[in-house]
Amino acid sequence: MGVGQLKAGAAQIDITPPVGIALTGYIARDGPSVGVHDPLRATAIVLESSGVQVAVIACDLLALDAETVAAVRASIERTAGIPAQHVMIAATHTHSGPATIFLHGCGEVDQRWMAALQRQLVALVGQALATLQPAAVGSGRSWVPPGIANRRRADGPLDRELGVLRIDSADGRALAVLVNVGCHATVLGGENRLISADYPGYAARALARGTGALVACITGAAGDVNPLARQQRPVSPLAAASSPPVADGFAQAEQLGEAVAAEALRVWNTITPSQQANIWAAHETLALPMLPPPDAPTLVRAADEHCRLLGEAQAAGGGVAARVHAAMLAWAQATLQQVEAGAAPRTVVAEVQTVGLGPLVLVGVPGELFSTLGTCIRAAAAPRQVFVCAYTNDDIGYIPSRDEYAHGGYEILEAYRYYGYPAALAPEAGEMIVAAAARLVQSGGAQQL
Repeated sequence: MGVGQLKAGAAQIDITPPVGIALTGYIARDGPSVGVHDPLRATAIVLESSGVQVAVIACDLLALDAETVAAVRASIERTAGIPAQHVMIAATHTHSGPATIFLHGCGEVDQRWMAALQRQLVALVGQALATLQPAAVGSGRSWVPPGIANRRRADGPLDRELGVLRIDSADGRALAVLVNVGCHATVLGGENRLISADYPGYAARALARGTGALVACITGAAGDVNPLARQQRPVSPLAAASSPPVADGFAQAEQLGEAVAAEALRVWNTITPSQQANIWAAHETLALPMLPPPDAPTLVRAADEHCRLLGEAQAAGGGVAARVHAAMLAWAQATLQQVEAGAAPRTVVAEVQTVGLGPLVLVGVPGELFSTLGTCIRAAAAPRQVFVCAYTNDDIGYIPSRDEYAHGGYEILEAYRYYGYPAALAPEAGEMIVAAAARLVQSGGAQQL
């Protein structure tokens, strides 16, 4: 670690999968993709100072699991020489992209395409390294324009901070921009079967036009935050299935994306980058506790009930109800086997990663962090500016703040089943992540102050 002359390189590639691939994010979808509305991209930024290199990769995908991330990191370390733990891989969490992680009933992962994606991401970092040059970096912040809301209740907390990282060449040319916004990429609903990056794609393209740089979005603490366009739709799959789709979904995604880009461009124009920057990376692996799993009799009753409801749904023509009950039946049966064998997991492994880029710290969290926890991470890291990067290096599901457990809801009572866990995370899990982030920021960035 050390403050020195900064170098940076960036590259961007198209990672759009072939038409016909299974989409993910919604169990309500009636089938695989039928076309491409707009491309999915991956962007890599490599920064170096005083011999320390880091790489940040942002992908227009729902998420990547820890196994995929580990494989990509290992290949990058082997081929590019950047230490595996200095590589951060984030996803925008678009729900109109290919199935990339296991989710009951939400699309089968195409392993051949995933293998090709891994090779693409490794090559992408090599391309970014090939452009490494003297550079300058700076960051700024503002507020997300109207268009996002707490999806659990109207008076719920909302982290509206919008962050901008500006990277220029030493002679003042725009190289790359990172934008950080805490909102689900779900303007487009399950009725959409066209591949799309959703509003982050519109934001990145608009900001690229305004700056001439390669632009990527990294989604923040969005676990309980939706685009306003989806605010009237229930989150629970069965309830949402009977709700009308978002009218003019692509137009709504464009509107939100371009509003984000306009504010990000305003902030970008106020940033004065510096050629002296401290580059560092750190990480901590946690064992997050889970709530106790259901007992065997409860799971037997659940399996019987979902089997009955599945039969009724199939007799009525199938549809969303059949897919939901099939997924819940599979969950109940798998969890029952674990419980009867005494093998039900009681903890979830979670890596918290920090990457220091001059005046900014990226805090990577592997899941759907609630907005209150994002705000707590920012407060714990003060006075440094922080990008809270959710869906980073893994996706372990929803990570609620302790106070939200009293409100129940899909994120706490249902979602863990789609991820294949026997129970939800315990209320203290979010606090453990905040504490780890604070430790990493304070220790890793100590030489900045």
